[in-house]
Amino acid sequence: MTNPQMGVVVGIPTSRPVTPEWAVGLATQNFPTNTNVCYAPIRGLPVDEARELIVKGAQDLKCPIIWMIDDDVEVPLGTCRQLLQTIRQAADDVMVVAGIYPSRGNDNPEPIVYQQNGHGAFWKWKKNTIFEVTGTIGTGCMMIKTELFNHIEKPWFKTIDSEHGKITDDVWFCEKVVKAGFKILADAHVICTHWDNATMKPYNMPEDSYPMLPKGKEFLKDLPDGWMSITELDWLTEEAARHKRIVELGSYMGRTTVALASSTKGEVWAIDDFRGLRNTKFNGPEKEIARHMSYQDDLFERFQKNIAGHENVKVIEADHADLAKMPPEWIRGKDEDKPDMVFIDGGHEYEEVKRDILAWKERLAPGGLLCGHDSNWPGVRRAIDELIPGWMQGPGAIWVHP
Repeated sequence: MTNPQMGVVVGIPTSRPVTPEWAVGLATQNFPTNTNVCYAPIRGLPVDEARELIVKGAQDLKCPIIWMIDDDVEVPLGTCRQLLQTIRQAADDVMVVAGIYPSRGNDNPEPIVYQQNGHGAFWKWKKNTIFEVTGTIGTGCMMIKTELFNHIEKPWFKTIDSEHGKITDDVWFCEKVVKAGFKILADAHVICTHWDNATMKPYNMPEDSYPMLPKGKEFLKDLPDGWMSITELDWLTEEAARHKRIVELGSYMGRTTVALASSTKGEVWAIDDFRGLRNTKFNGPEKEIARHMSYQDDLFERFQKNIAGHENVKVIEADHADLAKMPPEWIRGKDEDKPDMVFIDGGHEYEEVKRDILAWKERLAPGGLLCGHDSNWPGVRRAIDELIPGWMQGPGAIWVHP
């Protein structure tokens, strides 16, 4: 029997322990059918030398594709399939396709993508798109056609110290590819986590950065302070666009209020007593908790300032269950006058959430959407488990009535 033909060599330059997340990311890759895979971990050598050996091994095996994975770059599920699909369907002059990951070491990560070396990070791209890179992209999650190395001279990868600073192996390699007349693509369907293996700290693309914001929803970056993530807000705005009479229970400083009002063609009724946080049992950095606690004294004024200009926001300063202060048509009126979407995001204790669900479930228009936030809180989870059998988990901590 002849030796099986390899389809992909997975090259791993490594000299240190990896995080569990990194190992799980690699172990759970679902390779395409009829694709033989050879793993090539190279230990104890400088990264540039390790990459040279990986390429030599792939050439010896006559393997058409090399997938470089650094020991600090965690690849998401489906990465190999996605990159293979992109590189195999690209034009013949596309020799490199890479996933994107951020820099590390500070609180402001930037994408390791440069359209012109020396001009800083390139930000004008969107997740789930594919674009050409004319400068450099990180080699930590990079797929390369092995035939490329027949057209460029060795050393293919090299790290050197120059008068202008350190030139890393990815800059060296990408410059060779471009100068040889070939193309490099960034596949932003693949967004990786970059780990600091010494501190075990992960670095991710900022969720409110231009690339990560949903297309057409760049306004989400400028929303008021609050607790909801961009992913959760994206879902909420999609639902708001389908509804015209929205009730929001718990408005805080207006983060979700503005998101809803900016997306619906109807109106948003913001209901809150504007007394602020009832406790400090929140997860997060102490500075963040302290910042939110400092908003207590002038919370309503902050809210009014934040919603200024959104004429479709109607404010009811009241307890969520004080139905006497609500428009009477919501209680006794026709179905078409009742809210067609209710978003519950007030108290987090069981009795509070139970009260809000019971009070508003009956006042929702037939076929309307009942949903809420903070399904990860014990009190919220207990209430929705009890009152909404079969509830569905949305993105983040969103819960949805089925």
